[in-house]
Amino acid sequence: LTPGLSKLWHSQASPPLILGCGSSYYAGLVTKYFMEELLGRTVRVEMASEFSHQTSLSASGRLVIGLTQSGETADTLAALERMRKSGAGILAVTNVSGSSVTRLAEQTIFMGARPELRVAATKTFTPQLGSLFALTLSIAGLERRRRDQLALALKELPALVQRVLDDSEDIEDAAQWLAGHRNVICIGRGAQYPVALEAALKLKEVAYIHAEGCAAGELKHGPLALLNLETPVIAVFGPDNNREAMLTTVREIKVRGAPVLAVTSGDDGCIKQLVNRVITVPQADALLQPVVNAVALQLLAYYTARELGCSVDMPRHLAKSVTVE
Repeated sequence: LTPGLSKLWHSQASPPLILGCGSSYYAGLVTKYFMEELLGRTVRVEMASEFSHQTSLSASGRLVIGLTQSGETADTLAALERMRKSGAGILAVTNVSGSSVTRLAEQTIFMGARPELRVAATKTFTPQLGSLFALTLSIAGLERRRRDQLALALKELPALVQRVLDDSEDIEDAAQWLAGHRNVICIGRGAQYPVALEAALKLKEVAYIHAEGCAAGELKHGPLALLNLETPVIAVFGPDNNREAMLTTVREIKVRGAPVLAVTSGDDGCIKQLVNRVITVPQADALLQPVVNAVALQLLAYYTARELGCSVDMPRHLAKSVTVE
């Protein structure tokens, strides 16, 4: 970070704020989990489209991180400009050199993902998380051994993602089954909750399936009423301490008759016995598992869209860059 932004980061006056829309917002939510875990401080994440219209803002002395793959997302630019004028320091994370957000920000992190031509954000989701994870490691006061472990885990991440892409038979089979349903619920806990939101968004965007992302613990507060034999649930597991709570939620779902597709790492016999279908993915460090799970679920949406004959590259009614508020 620049000296100015570094000072804001270490300031205790206001927690860092992450702003984004769509998949970038979900990337911000994942970032919140690993930043708070590694840095031991609160991180706030907001939808830029809503935040830009709030009447009461506390910006002076605050670091604001804006996530926009195109660098032209109107809602994100509006929110960042408002925060900048109120005294905030702006750090942008984008994929496009020379875009509007680079001229607005004090410092920019370029993801280096090369142009993404498809409307739905997929490959840019992963480097957003990788860039922010690397940033976190650079400013976290971690014990050296732990920092080296996480740096190695980040370095190994591309190979794990490639394994998901190369070994996709289970994902293709699941997509053929999923294509027969018009309503889907995606659930997760902790850092896997934003991954469930991303999965639901991709199913809506490219497969035109009504999909709802939900925190697993919130199912019993209303969404359980939607469950039936024709409403499958995609349960996203991580190698963390949320496993038992997720298993309890899945049991509640099964009692109500809904089929369950689990996304999990490793060979978990308990999960396999409990659910209808399993997508097994390589295991990463718990803080980076959301990346591997997200790629598998994006691929699931891709194959589902193909099964339904939908346009994967150019979904109806959508544009690559949302340049109007």
